[in-house]
Amino acid sequence: MQSKISLEFLAKLLDPICIYDEQGQTVYASPKFLEAFESNAEEVNFFQYFPSDITPMSALIDGWQRALQGETVLFVLRSKTQVELECSLQFNPDAKLMFLSARRSTLGAYVDQLISEYEQLLLTLFNHPNVAAIVVDFNGRIVRASAKLHEMLGTQPDEEIYLETFVHPEDKFIDLNLRQRLLDGEIKTYTIEKRLISRRGDVTWINASVSLITLSSSINCAQRYLVALLEDITENKKIYAALIHTEAKWKAFVLNSLSLFLQTSRTGQIIYASPAVEHILGYTEEALLGVHVTSLIHPEDIAIFEEALPVWTSSIYSQRAGIECRWKTQSSNSVYLYTQGRRFPLALGMDGLIISGHDITVRKQAEAELRRSDAINRIMIQLLPNLMRCLSQLDGLQELAYARNLQFP
Repeated sequence: MQSKISLEFLAKLLDPICIYDEQGQTVYASPKFLEAFESNAEEVNFFQYFPSDITPMSALIDGWQRALQGETVLFVLRSKTQVELECSLQFNPDAKLMFLSARRSTLGAYVDQLISEYEQLLLTLFNHPNVAAIVVDFNGRIVRASAKLHEMLGTQPDEEIYLETFVHPEDKFIDLNLRQRLLDGEIKTYTIEKRLISRRGDVTWINASVSLITLSSSINCAQRYLVALLEDITENKKIYAALIHTEAKWKAFVLNSLSLFLQTSRTGQIIYASPAVEHILGYTEEALLGVHVTSLIHPEDIAIFEEALPVWTSSIYSQRAGIECRWKTQSSNSVYLYTQGRRFPLALGMDGLIISGHDITVRKQAEAELRRSDAINRIMIQLLPNLMRCLSQLDGLQELAYARNLQFP
């Protein structure tokens, strides 16, 4: 195009576009592009202008390298006035130029909507006083949280917080390996116990179930977030501590507890069951006396339970003191219980184990629903680039037809 008039006419028909050399320096920026980003041509150098909290420098470098290798890279950039624009980055190897086109984004709002939908799902299924639902980015920043989390930490809903700043110093790295396995795709979720220290100085024991969701397969280099469900198990910990120190008081603690408590012999026969057993499993306390505890475990989870028993019996320290397994009910159904066990101190003269079970069935159902929703959202977002290209082509045809009608009435 040697005609400046022709170039300007073409620029009006196209989306806002900027052309860069291989180092990211601006070669040409259309008026519509500069207007969209409210900047001048000297300011919109790729690596100097566009890094932001939604598109960090690492994402820009990764996207640039992928484009240099022939891939069309889609992501979101933000203007000075916080307007988000959908962008497409393509490299022309013959001209050795990088082409960046942009249009006003609806995908940024869509990502926020996805997170909100996940949160609504979690809050709906976990309308429980001891559960907090949070979404955490890879910098550790909490981007969404239920009111229960702020109640735990003594924080305000409108402030920016990082969960790790509230984790007890001794517990900060206990799930480092599990988190890496989750990111590598080796596991789909994991559960860990941690202590949180609130701004009031209170220590809260939590049972954290952590999963991974991907909000996009193309925007901002596949943004991934950690979703954590935090159950307050502080009361259970206090009860548990009391149980292993005195036989005289332990029944008084558990009589009104919603959690299940069993006392077994060293060989696994049940010699005491708390009243909650009838509510959770449907059995009377007397019906379980003498029953071997493994007969209550779902067949598919027997291996998990039997692997934990020797650890509990020998009192070997384990960071993952509890397991999640299904227990059979009297009605031939099953419920998920977060189960812990520990041997009574020898000084008490009580041989055997104390086993506790906290009902997490609703939470496990929510995790399954979360994974199902995440799979559906991934499929939807994989279709977005094709949809965007179709819409772009349709817009181009309409604009071209309109321009031809203006020139050739």
